[in-house]
Amino acid sequence: MAIIEAISSSYPDTDVASFDFTSIPSTYEHLQMRGTLRYEGNINQTTPYFKINNTATGATGVEYTVQNIRGNGTNAYLSMSVAQDFCWWYSVPAKQNSTALYGDQAQNFGTWEMTVFDYANASKTAVCLVRCGMNSVTAGYNTAGWGCFMWESNSAVDQLTVYTPGDNWYRGSYMNLYGIKSA
Repeated sequence: MAIIEAISSSYPDTDVASFDFTSIPSTYEHLQMRGTLRYEGNINQTTPYFKINNTATGATGVEYTVQNIRGNGTNAYLSMSVAQDFCWWYSVPAKQNSTALYGDQAQNFGTWEMTVFDYANASKTAVCLVRCGMNSVTAGYNTAGWGCFMWESNSAVDQLTVYTPGDNWYRGSYMNLYGIKSA
């Protein structure tokens, strides 16, 4: 049986550029982030970006391998990328300024869950599994997805960040970080 303990929570009352969990203790076997997000932008949806230990640029020499599968309505999509400077997963809705074009997105948020396996082990790369979904009033943007990411570094994970490619996370978005260990 596993024990899940809350490590940190973030429920901001204003828009925020990122959710950052720093100084993560190495006392758990796995980490899990759960949250609800909405992008403060003028597009229909956005892709959340993710970085480990603040490494999101190729200048560090650390890269990500990304695999995603998602579906919306009757369509399915599969992608794989190697040597990426950042990690991402599909999709979260955006707050819209044009309700005539996109419908009323006022109450729509995307939900997601990400597990980082064996995060404190500095002898292997970190592997992450993501599940996400969103319900949008805009036809064709109801999305469910799954992703697997590998951080190509043998460093222990002590910081996790979720950010946007621009703008902010809309107020009402939140994120929780949990530690998982054996009983």
